[in-house]
Amino acid sequence: MGKEQRRPLNFGTLVLLVLNYIVIAGLLLSYIGAFLNPRIFSLPQFFAIIYPVLLFVNLFFVVYWAFARRRFFLYSLLTILVGIGFIIRTFNFSQAKRYYPHQFSLITYNVRLFNVYKWNSNNYTLDAIYQFVQSKKPDILCFQEFLDNKKIHSFSRFSKIYPYYAISYSTNTYKVGEAIFSRFPIVNTGKLIYNNHIFAIFADVLYDYQKIRVINVHLRSVSFNYTDYNSLDSLKFNNSRFRSITEKLTKGYRCRAHEVKILSGLIDTTASAIVLCGDFNDTPVSYTYTRISRRLTDAFTVAGLGIGNTYNQIIPLLRIDYVFVSNAIHVLDYRRVMLDYSDHYPLYVELSKE
Repeated sequence: MGKEQRRPLNFGTLVLLVLNYIVIAGLLLSYIGAFLNPRIFSLPQFFAIIYPVLLFVNLFFVVYWAFARRRFFLYSLLTILVGIGFIIRTFNFSQAKRYYPHQFSLITYNVRLFNVYKWNSNNYTLDAIYQFVQSKKPDILCFQEFLDNKKIHSFSRFSKIYPYYAISYSTNTYKVGEAIFSRFPIVNTGKLIYNNHIFAIFADVLYDYQKIRVINVHLRSVSFNYTDYNSLDSLKFNNSRFRSITEKLTKGYRCRAHEVKILSGLIDTTASAIVLCGDFNDTPVSYTYTRISRRLTDAFTVAGLGIGNTYNQIIPLLRIDYVFVSNAIHVLDYRRVMLDYSDHYPLYVELSKE
């Protein structure tokens, strides 16, 4: 074994080794991105978003070098072990439904304006989503990119089955925003604002004579246009398109860092139990996730399954929608529902209050 390890490197082996070093560096940068505020330095965030890809490539090199009987496998292996906590964030195989008294359920869903701009071929998106909600009958329903206008009348439909609600629209004329519908009484509401943009709303609901603060967020997106998505799908870039995409990503990272600071302040000053959900536009290996998970528990890590991706565009491995809970809330069940009515999948959870 020792003599084989000292074999001279041929050209092919040298090329693979260089590639191995590159993906090791990328994986290490993704770890840094989970802790470093992007307002200080945003480059590591670009590697954090492709963490699953970097992890799988490093695993490939571990297996390849081990079979080739080269000690180079230790480089990727040690790098993976350093970030074992990120694997736990990203993958979960302990899904098991648990039972507690006084259960309640919640759905969170970015509905993408109910497809009014015909992003997909479904002409009855609002009807389909309404039927889905009726079938699941969640006690609390949280929508991001909720749209209500004279054409689709979405509010009147959902308010018929949910007597209590809190909705925040971007403007009075263009009624798009976040919505919380509840079967339980709502005794207080509020909103979080950054740069004149409402990025979160909250509602204090009375459940079993106790108050639970439900926070529904839609953190800053990257605001890609059709050309950006087309370039990413085809992997064809010119200099101007590449610069446009990286600038939008950087702006999104930095904006979310501000938003999560405000959100963390709300969490820290809330005395009641908390359920935080919505579209965070960031992966489990991100600064946003790290700040929130220090305060709350990710329901997926308790009862999720697999990689749990919630976004079905560009890289279909991205989990960017979450349900977080405080210590007083037990996660009983967690389901990602594979519906194609939006570019996001809805999440259904069953919870219990101590």
